[in-house]
Amino acid sequence: MNGFSSVYLHHYQTREQVLLKGVLWDFVGKGAHQIVSFVISIILARILGPEAFGLLGMAMVVIGIAQVFGDFGFSSGVIQAKEVTAVQYNTIFWINVIFGLVLSALTFFSAALVTWFYESEEVGNVFRSLSPIFLLGSFSVLPLAILKRQVNFKSIAIINFIAVIIAGATGLTLAYSDYGVYALVAQSLIQYAILSIAAWFFVDWRPVLNYATHFDLKSIGDIWKFSSNLFYSSLLDAVVTRLDVLIIGKLFSAATIGFYTRAVSFYNLIVRYSSSSLAQVFFPVISKIQDDKEAVRQLTLKSVHVVSFAIFLLIGATYLVSDEVFLVLLSAEWLEASAYFKIILLSAYSRPLGATMVNVLIGLGNSKTHLKIEVVKKFLLFLAYLVGFQFGLIGFLYSLIFSRAISTVINVIFASRAMGMRFTVFIVAILKYAILGAVTYFAVRLAIDSLGDLEGVIVQLLLKGSLFVLVYFALNYVVKMPGLEVLLSLVKRLKNRV
Repeated sequence: MNGFSSVYLHHYQTREQVLLKGVLWDFVGKGAHQIVSFVISIILARILGPEAFGLLGMAMVVIGIAQVFGDFGFSSGVIQAKEVTAVQYNTIFWINVIFGLVLSALTFFSAALVTWFYESEEVGNVFRSLSPIFLLGSFSVLPLAILKRQVNFKSIAIINFIAVIIAGATGLTLAYSDYGVYALVAQSLIQYAILSIAAWFFVDWRPVLNYATHFDLKSIGDIWKFSSNLFYSSLLDAVVTRLDVLIIGKLFSAATIGFYTRAVSFYNLIVRYSSSSLAQVFFPVISKIQDDKEAVRQLTLKSVHVVSFAIFLLIGATYLVSDEVFLVLLSAEWLEASAYFKIILLSAYSRPLGATMVNVLIGLGNSKTHLKIEVVKKFLLFLAYLVGFQFGLIGFLYSLIFSRAISTVINVIFASRAMGMRFTVFIVAILKYAILGAVTYFAVRLAIDSLGDLEGVIVQLLLKGSLFVLVYFALNYVVKMPGLEVLLSLVKRLKNRV
């Protein structure tokens, strides 16, 4: 065990500091990445329109499913393992590269099937153009996993920022040069290429070509035993969660897919920026302290309070100003996406809270339980597809909300059991923030309506958003919610350091 792990295991305060440091760097990195990426995507959306994003979305369905085979869950296995040898690193690296090459070749030669399914030559061509993405991405999988194992999210933040800047500049240049959807294709390929190049500047380990001494499938048996369950889970997740775009792409126009994927991208932005930094750092931290259940319980409960505070703040505020945001950023042409976004937004709590609980399970080594849970959750999601699309796209979106609510409860129940806690402790905590968010929304909505018609979209956006934030903070302060108290204590710590 290295020096980091030894210090980590002996001092609970140090664990919190390492978690905080990792969260802050991941948050800053994701913040910079998301802001740049968001601005670029807005400009691209204005230039290219809904149809180009719809074409990319249809092609990326199969790409997203196949990407699971580029890792096989080994990243999580490397992070969770107490010790990893040089031979294990080398074996995993070359497995990733070999399968990256195979997947790129299969994607290139199977484009005709995509053309046949969507009955669109253009979608097939876009799909074929994206084929190098697997080989490009395979070189970055292991170095990024090593950095996460070290809780080195500062380096990961730098790598991602460099990649998004260069890829974004490429996409914008090609979009202004009338390359259409292929500007988006080039942006994706360049981003993966830069990630794979930049990641190697931040890790000391290097792959070895000597097959006889540094490639041993038996050596990764224990890692595969853990990772295989995560691989099956990820594969199931990739297939089932992408059926929506597959079905919508088959039943509706490319423009409708463009509206839907834009709504989902806004939803993902809210989810990532609210709490994914905590979830991202949570897994390696829990893995380090997996033998100390009391420390796990304390960190998890604090995390749930912080995540709930952040996500319900963002759900309420964003729902309130959704139309104004789409008008200001994308123009009236994209308002249909706002309608879809507001419905999906009602389930935005499910992913960050679910990810927190899932990271507890796999951090404690319960990957087999995680797989079983995922099977049940994906069955619920499949039912949402089956029932929801009977009532059109809107019907599906409401079915999705119900499915995600049940899935969140399932995650909480099993993670609580693994920690030896009552699941109601977490459910009650989550519901309190949800209620405060709902009360704040209706209070602000009533106050805005009483003012009559307000001139100017930007004025409405700023007034609604700022009022929601002020009222929500005030209610949490009055009720003395732990999530706000933890955040305020973190701010004090940062001030003391400065």
